[in-house]
Amino acid sequence: MSPRALRLVVAGGASLLALGAGELVARAAYGPGFLSLADPYEHHPYRAGVEYVDAAGHRIATNSLGWKDAAARRAVARDPAPRRRVVFLGDSFTEGLGLPADETPSAFAEAELGGDRYEVLNGGRVSYSPLLEYQRLKRFLAQGYRADVVVVLPDLSDVQDELAYAGEYEYAADGEPLRLRGSGHLPPVRWLYNQLALARWIRRGMQRLAGRTPPAEVAHAGREIVLDAAEAARLRTATALPNAAYLELSPEARAVLRHAWVDHAPSREGWARDGLRRLEAGLARLHTLAARRGMRLLVVVYPLPQVLYTEDDPARYRELRRRFPRWFHEREQLHGSRPSAGATAFRSAIREVCAARSIPFLDLFPAFSEDPDWPLLFLAGDVHFSPAGSRLVGSEIACAVRRGEPAGR
Repeated sequence: MSPRALRLVVAGGASLLALGAGELVARAAYGPGFLSLADPYEHHPYRAGVEYVDAAGHRIATNSLGWKDAAARRAVARDPAPRRRVVFLGDSFTEGLGLPADETPSAFAEAELGGDRYEVLNGGRVSYSPLLEYQRLKRFLAQGYRADVVVVLPDLSDVQDELAYAGEYEYAADGEPLRLRGSGHLPPVRWLYNQLALARWIRRGMQRLAGRTPPAEVAHAGREIVLDAAEAARLRTATALPNAAYLELSPEARAVLRHAWVDHAPSREGWARDGLRRLEAGLARLHTLAARRGMRLLVVVYPLPQVLYTEDDPARYRELRRRFPRWFHEREQLHGSRPSAGATAFRSAIREVCAARSIPFLDLFPAFSEDPDWPLLFLAGDVHFSPAGSRLVGSEIACAVRRGEPAGR
């Protein structure tokens, strides 16, 4: 081998070793997010059959479907007979963000229903919404899996996510969502993203430089969001915020509006109204699919802590401010007054679409509001359910599932 060729081999080997070391460091630094896949149908499902312990000590395990499970790599049977199967679909609240698998709503529902008679699968995933949940259920059924009941838990943040995902999909002539568009979903790009943490760091850096960080990522970053003063002033004085104006906002502003849209009239009358219509259409699509396959659909709405405030209960308002300061600090940048009754519009819209289609509907707002220990139903300083909140949700859903079962079941 010539000296030049030897130098090239050595340089190439050194580069490969450096890249390998960089990849190991990148995977360790990336955290549990590396468990996510870029997927042309479901956008960001978990990998199947993996297990991970994050920096906070939370164990994340997935079954053969890639759904959160108490047992890593558990093979899910296509038919659970003689047991009946209930599938939960939703976002981070349903997945049980920050909770072990046995303290999620689906786990408590299975315990209440009886694991010997029912299998309850946790199909929840952070930042999913009815459009992705429809794709998840469609794939589940296409692969030959069976279910008896599908429980869908729409969330205030779904209004934002439905708008975002809708613009990324290809649709058939009849409006059926097919697959995600864009260069990021081309097979070679998707392979690099799914295999290499370094590729993810590069993509994330490019998004941030372009100001295209997803609002959900900003909202889940675990730090208080501080808006640019000029942008906050524009939001406080706006009379309307249609889609075009909303899309021009910074990722930070859209992250604050992710849940606070219910208390921001320009959003309620603008982009959020469009997102809510898409959410309603997504629930109707899920109902059609479930009915076609002989499954019952149950739609469940639940509150976030900040919408439990009522004008005639100043003590509860003070308790909210004490326990959830971040939310109030963020929200007051765009609107200085106390929370409004805006969440009523969300509940009413879901109730009406369910009534129009005779879909069983479960409203958990009263159960949360009437609980004397309601602050303990949420993680301290967070909007997500605590184990006690998950238990309440799971128990209420189990009762609703039993009520809807045919006689003799």
